[in-house]
Amino acid sequence: TTKPTMEIFAHTNKLNSACFSTITPNIILSAGRDSKARIWDIRKPTEKSTKDGKGTVRGFVNEYSGHMSQGYNIASHFFMNEKYIVTGSEDSHVYIYDTMSTKIKRKIKTDLKIIHLLKPYSTPIHGFAYSGLQKSTVHFYDTTTTEDERPHKDTK
Repeated sequence: TTKPTMEIFAHTNKLNSACFSTITPNIILSAGRDSKARIWDIRKPTEKSTKDGKGTVRGFVNEYSGHMSQGYNIASHFFMNEKYIVTGSEDSHVYIYDTMSTKIKRKIKTDLKIIHLLKPYSTPIHGFAYSGLQKSTVHFYDTTTTEDERPHKDTK
């Protein structure tokens, strides 16, 4: 049996996804069923990201919360050259977080109850494709679209 060289206790519930940054290869973005997305720097010592007696998570660089992910595999992705984090949700919205401040930049209302498939793209414009459990269609959103809910400055 091969043993891992590193382990990160990333979430207090099941892990939905993990992806490496394409700009900074030591950075990982994880998403879990604890309704959190987190950025990790794998250069940090592993003991900083272990489970303590209360089941809390330590050692992450940034944490993003506001979206809901408790029962479905909802991935989070880097978006727009990693300036943002984009994720689906179980509340009919797609969330776009500012990577540095961790605040919600955009909260986009969809006609789907659960957005669990979401993938960013970059063509002449940035956008993402998304779908949900209820329909067999793929929806597209680009950054020129403005029909969404923009949180107030104090929203995190």
